[in-house]
Amino acid sequence: MTTTGRLIDGAQRRAFKKPAKWLMAQMLPGALRPGQPGYVATLQVRMLHAHMRRLARSRGYDEAAFGAPINQVDLARTWMDFTVTS
Repeated sequence: MTTTGRLIDGAQRRAFKKPAKWLMAQMLPGALRPGQPGYVATLQVRMLHAHMRRLARSRGYDEAAFGAPINQVDLARTWMDFTVTS
């Protein structure tokens, strides 16, 4: 979120509303089948994260010091926060 320059403004929407919308789309029976809403929403999230990784790298993000931006471990932890933890 820091890459956007809007860590404070709109953080609630990015941290809660968008993930909740994604979660609701992908948890329905059959929703992860190709072409279904959960599948499409998941692809959109993955594409957004890929774009943000590319953007961070183009702006000089130091992967040697901080690791890959929006990496799989961070994504798994976030997913656990919105499912198991809640």
